[in-house]
Amino acid sequence: MSTFRKLATVSAVTALAFTLIGSIAAASPTPTYTDVGMWYSTWYAKTPVNTAAWITGYANAGANQFIGDVDGDGKDDAVMFKADGAWKAGLSNGSGFDTPTTWRTGHGVGSDNQLLADVNGDGKADAVVFFSATGKWYAALSNGSGFNNYSLWISNHGAGSSAQLLADVDGDGKCDAIAYDSANGDWDVALSNGSAFSGSSTWKTGFGAGSVNQFAADANDDGKADIAVFYGGTGNWEVAPSSGSSFGSASTIISGHGIGSADQLFTDGNGDGYADAYVCFNGDVNADGKSGDCYARIYQSPELYMITGVYQGSLVFHSGFGANASKRFVGNVSGNANGWKDTIAFFQSTGVWKVEPYRYFKKNIYDTWDAWNIDYVPYVKGAYQQYDSGDPDVIDEHIAQISAAGVDFLLFDETNNVHVDDNYIWQRAITVAERIKAWNDDPSHRPLKYAIAVGGIQFGLDPRKLEYEAGEVYDTFVNSDLGDNYYEWDGKPLLVVYHGNGGLEAWEDWTGDKSDAGAFTLRWANGQAQAGYYGWAVSGGTIADSEVQVVMPGWNNRKGAPVVYRNSGQFYEDDCWDVVLANRPEIVMINSYNEYAEQTAVAKTDTSGLDANSEKWYNDQAVLDPDMYWEMTEQFIQQLNP
Repeated sequence: MSTFRKLATVSAVTALAFTLIGSIAAASPTPTYTDVGMWYSTWYAKTPVNTAAWITGYANAGANQFIGDVDGDGKDDAVMFKADGAWKAGLSNGSGFDTPTTWRTGHGVGSDNQLLADVNGDGKADAVVFFSATGKWYAALSNGSGFNNYSLWISNHGAGSSAQLLADVDGDGKCDAIAYDSANGDWDVALSNGSAFSGSSTWKTGFGAGSVNQFAADANDDGKADIAVFYGGTGNWEVAPSSGSSFGSASTIISGHGIGSADQLFTDGNGDGYADAYVCFNGDVNADGKSGDCYARIYQSPELYMITGVYQGSLVFHSGFGANASKRFVGNVSGNANGWKDTIAFFQSTGVWKVEPYRYFKKNIYDTWDAWNIDYVPYVKGAYQQYDSGDPDVIDEHIAQISAAGVDFLLFDETNNVHVDDNYIWQRAITVAERIKAWNDDPSHRPLKYAIAVGGIQFGLDPRKLEYEAGEVYDTFVNSDLGDNYYEWDGKPLLVVYHGNGGLEAWEDWTGDKSDAGAFTLRWANGQAQAGYYGWAVSGGTIADSEVQVVMPGWNNRKGAPVVYRNSGQFYEDDCWDVVLANRPEIVMINSYNEYAEQTAVAKTDTSGLDANSEKWYNDQAVLDPDMYWEMTEQFIQQLNP
């Protein structure tokens, strides 16, 4: 039987039933009302990234260019050195570089290399120059608005060396002078005492011969910079860790990354304390018509990812950005508090500096659809288009549609830690709650409430995470001017907890303070729901329960779990809603309005662009129908609560 014919038949039967009830009201009790909840995703970002020039016509006459925080405000600045010894700085204001000013003249005339780093440990990058013939290093310290007079910091250190670096190899907060000799792979170090480099000695021999680039950065999060090299022919990256007084045995940390690349960078790009490996190309390496693709190998630290530390697979963090740039940098010019670094491209011919803010690592906070390869196209604002969850117009449209359908409350999905990804999901949840408050403040509107689902406990199984997240939810959403719109169950605000494997047991066994969680009615969710759970998947169909039953149209988490096929609406109707209508629980949870990553959404959506790994929304007439699951949802709710 056709899905919609079956729905129409059921509706007709329902109408007939009410006619009979009107005749023999005394013979049948009034049906019990079922609260309808619906999972709602607040993580969709669609924010244009400003890749326009942060400054134009600057440093094109320079002999060297740098990125570093010269004024100590937490934002890296654009610095230029000219052959006549002039140093200029364009200070970052977080979204552009201010008009450059001269910070020093006559410093470094005739020098063979120039460097920018904090050599005295005061938090401001200093201007350092090197003369190869004499091995002399001169430093001009930053005072926050200029570089002081330069002074000699060491002689006969690294004379004739192939490369010079500044990095804190002993972990005292001051950058030290490193000289590399490609002929024999020697690495000589002179430590900074804050006013000079001293004690030049060889820390490593026979390392890096034949490499095309050399680096010094902290690769193991111990506070000391290690040395690393890149071999262009193999794409291999090797590291020799610092002990504070020498560099130890070398090992290959990455293979086959960056063969043929124009630029290589080795620095901590995501603020976790571990250096990451970046490469950029000046050609069309993907045959996609784009030159300037850049790739990252991000170190997945145990602290951040709850796994054994490992470099993840090659990640495209820019496609076509900075093609044929003269230089590329990774630096925190935006001033991100988490230490997430931006990508900067400098073009010598025009003096243009372009910036893309830290999207290579956190691309999803700018465009979640693109970052997560989501090809669903929802219907909003009169057209099929992908949207930002913080767009008030989109939110208001969703609220009106959801309320009109008979939904009583939304369940915001904050299950991957409440403050994950620079708070962009959390902040959008607050915005949705604010729009719900505005909706409910109009007495002509059918009220809609909301609740929160958390899930930090699934990562590490630490019960304190649940207690902490409960406190955050209470302070932000309950004990605030938004609180009147929070959904209550069993006399308290509802808090759903996605516990993962072992999280529930860890919580139940914990004897610590549970006062924040105690302010809520706690209910649970997991990857595969059990009876009485508020989510997530019900792969075998809705599980009968007197309190709550979960319905979903299908499921494909794209992470290896068996796919639950929609089958033209048959699963949603036969295996889910029919069970609910037969049992009529106190609450039905719909999974979900707009969860496209795991493909449980029911909102009006164009699926024509999905690839073969995703199920397009065909009705039982084999016709693509973007409205079908929302229309089914509306009709089922109407049958549940006529």
